[in-house]
Amino acid sequence: MEKKALDLCKRFIVGQWENITSDEIVVKQLSGGYSNQIYYCSLPEGREPVANEPRYVVLRLYGIGTTIPGDDYKVTDSLITLLLSERGLGPKLYGVFPGGRLEEFIPSRSMIASELKDRGLMAKVAKKFAHIHKLEVPIDKRSDFLFTTMDKWVQSVLTPTCADAPTQRYPRPELEREMTTYDYRRELQWLRRVLPECGSPVVFTHNDLSPGNVLISDDPQAYGGDGLLLIDYEYAAYNYRGFDFGCHFTEHLYDYSAPDYPYYWTDFDGYPTDEEKRHFMCHYIKHSPDLSAGKETEDQLIREADYYSLAAHLFWAVWAVRQARTSQQAYGYWENSKDRLRAYEKHKACGGYNNQLYYCSLPEGREPVASEPKHVVLRLYGIGTTIPGDDYKITDSLIALLLSERGLGPKLYGVFPGGRLEEFIPSRPMTSLELKDRELMAKIAKKLAAIHTMDVPIDKGTDSLFTTMEKWVQSVHTPTDADAPAQRYLRPELEREMTTYDYRRELRWLRRVLPECVSPVVFTHNDLAPGNVLICDNPQAYGGDGLLIIDYEWAAYTCRGYDFAKYFTEHLHDYSEPNYPYFRVDFDAYPTDEEKRHFFRQYIKHSPDLSAGKETEDRLIREADYYSLAPHLIESLWALRQARTSQQAFGFWYLCVNLFISGGYSNQIYYCSLPEGWEPVASEPRHALLRLYGIGTTIPGDDYKVTDSLITLLLSERGLGPKLYGVFSGGRLEEFIPSRALVPQELKNREYVGRIAKNFARIHTLNVPINKKPDYLFNTMEKWLKTVPTPTGADTPAQQYPNPELEREVVGYDYRRELRWLRRVLPECGSPVVFAHNDLSPGNVLICDDPLAYGGDGLLIIDYEWAAYNYRGFDFGTHFIENQYDFSVADYPYFRVDFDAFPTDEEKRHFMCHYIKHSPDLSAGRETEDQLIREANYYSVAAHLFWALWSVSLIRASNMQFCNWVSN
Repeated sequence: MEKKALDLCKRFIVGQWENITSDEIVVKQLSGGYSNQIYYCSLPEGREPVANEPRYVVLRLYGIGTTIPGDDYKVTDSLITLLLSERGLGPKLYGVFPGGRLEEFIPSRSMIASELKDRGLMAKVAKKFAHIHKLEVPIDKRSDFLFTTMDKWVQSVLTPTCADAPTQRYPRPELEREMTTYDYRRELQWLRRVLPECGSPVVFTHNDLSPGNVLISDDPQAYGGDGLLLIDYEYAAYNYRGFDFGCHFTEHLYDYSAPDYPYYWTDFDGYPTDEEKRHFMCHYIKHSPDLSAGKETEDQLIREADYYSLAAHLFWAVWAVRQARTSQQAYGYWENSKDRLRAYEKHKACGGYNNQLYYCSLPEGREPVASEPKHVVLRLYGIGTTIPGDDYKITDSLIALLLSERGLGPKLYGVFPGGRLEEFIPSRPMTSLELKDRELMAKIAKKLAAIHTMDVPIDKGTDSLFTTMEKWVQSVHTPTDADAPAQRYLRPELEREMTTYDYRRELRWLRRVLPECVSPVVFTHNDLAPGNVLICDNPQAYGGDGLLIIDYEWAAYTCRGYDFAKYFTEHLHDYSEPNYPYFRVDFDAYPTDEEKRHFFRQYIKHSPDLSAGKETEDRLIREADYYSLAPHLIESLWALRQARTSQQAFGFWYLCVNLFISGGYSNQIYYCSLPEGWEPVASEPRHALLRLYGIGTTIPGDDYKVTDSLITLLLSERGLGPKLYGVFSGGRLEEFIPSRALVPQELKNREYVGRIAKNFARIHTLNVPINKKPDYLFNTMEKWLKTVPTPTGADTPAQQYPNPELEREVVGYDYRRELRWLRRVLPECGSPVVFAHNDLSPGNVLICDDPLAYGGDGLLIIDYEWAAYNYRGFDFGTHFIENQYDFSVADYPYFRVDFDAFPTDEEKRHFMCHYIKHSPDLSAGRETEDQLIREANYYSVAAHLFWALWSVSLIRASNMQFCNWVSN
């Protein structure tokens, strides 16, 4: 391990690390996560840093368990780590390589479980969460991380283990059977339906904030004065904010310091109290500028946490099953999975989410001894059940008792603050197709007649309908939160239409018109959808009807016509559609006059106060038709409120317009824009660039995608490059900058020369966490040289412009001799190794439309495809030799050369004066200018040969309309 660690340290850290041996380096394994191996590496005693290199570092090696669904893990992890480092939210990043990374060692200790309740630390963690959730990270922003990951894990959990699977260190056959037969898919379906109710926005989330991932620094003033740092962003992604709260809060149940198997303790009562949650959220809000302080915001955040704690329990339960099957770590994964499922079931029961229902039964072989029931339903009230008007729990209990007494509802066995126990009824919900069934229609009419004659001791005010609608209209016309993600808008054009509709005008009109039909106020159900009608297994149950109306969540005293209308308007909708938008509408399905008359004859038959006959039927039909307007409007408002809080990821970019701009020699670049007439709704850009990597982008050395992503992000953070919106396996999305490329004639423009020199100085001072060995130049040329004498294969694409005579001359050139000479001569000029662009042609310099952009220069250096640590002189040399070439020629060979255009001494000195002015480590004066010019002159020779070999390497692979033979 010492040799591997030293090789990696030497690759990314210069100074004293280059002078020690594998026998001297100090390497110790640290207690790591479940997937990564973490090592402490140090210079030996007596070896002090010679510059600003660190004395200690952490070497983190990725494990098998680190691959998370979504973007390529290495790229994502590297981007996140670098961004956190830049923002002072994570350790400094020294290097990234395909198997891991090197980062700052922080003298610290991990938080322990008992400290999760510490109010001071709780406040600091909340502050860090607030900072993290505000980050704009250029990774996939779709909100599917949670369910995509769980779907994948559940699939693996339900797949039988292979015969060659590693032997489990702690097999638990009985637990394994229990954990792998649990109906995870049913719970996932339920979570998919329930979680959107809490309206949690999508933000950048940590997703794994256990106490082990919180470091308490030895320096209490470190990291913004908190002395606390969140680490291990292995599971980080864009996800629902509530999941981060939920993950952290559910960790209060576990203590991983147990010395004996299963190596943890569980306290099912350890979930934060309301006061603890409120304390946490107060500090989160304090450091979230987009959130308003106050109880309402606290309540919303707590609501998100409580909802998504369910998802966290299930998420880590499934994870533990996967680990139990594959991990050789000494840990009780099977036990942990069971405990997390128990916590999930308890939280689901005790938290309640819009009335959670549980079937409870005596076990087989245990029969009732008296009149007690064998089966019951446990109904637990949820957060989402608060309806405007009476206190819901009291009202609901009274209604349930009365319905039970009248034989109109299940028998009530008990009422408690969080819910009730009631009779279990073997049954199924009515389907949409059965709404037209004449027999069922008659039974529903009978039940509705019985309900409408009830005298319920609740508020008999008649304004509940309009009170509800007024409240919802207010929420519809309230702007969405500033921190709400833009991509939640599934249908922007529909949202504009729906939110600009004049609901208040319609409400005023309804208030004026509805009284004309003179519908009496009665006790009404108010939500008679087919899903709220049970068809009993016993057709003789409940007065011989075998039918029961349930779910009186919205019940109140209101006008009778509304109950008729709600039932009739449900005929238009079928919610069994499996695909988006998950329902069908048939506007012609509203009951016919004959169907309405059939319904009301049955209703009148069971309403002793109504007289049979056409006149009464007509009056009831008139009430239904008038009030049918109200359900349409109220359901529209309800659906709009749901749409405003739903986080399904689908936005403007679905309709983005792609126009091909240009393809460089390796990358294809596309301009993407919203169509005309479509404006951004939040902070999202109107235009973006899509950059797709080409065949020619693979550069020797570090993994290209990781390196390119890190460089792009760092430049974006430092204001030296376009903003990065996203990175994916085949390229990236970045800011579109209204601009034009520098033209060759402008390379002599003294103003532009000064600005380019300034940008060069800033680039050369960057500390980029990539390979710092100065072998880029010769390794690349050696690689290209190997392709020169190789005959073209039969499957090599035909050259678009073959030139046999030039090919013989170019292939026969003695490149190896020149490389040997360069290796001997170049060191004489003493050029230091810096982070270099390596390809500063005029096409890679943008002149912005805004002359004050980018630090007042209105100029930007782009395309860091070839960037690496290299000799400073090579960057000067490459840029200076570009003065000799003009690639704007319209005809073959598509460029011209002026061998006398190499910068004059005066031009070089002008360039170097500006470079020195913006290089804090360089002293102004002629001596320094001379040194820099000397480096440029030496390395211009290398640049000529470098790009000559590049041209040869492209001849055999490229079909581009460009004459590489002539260029060479």
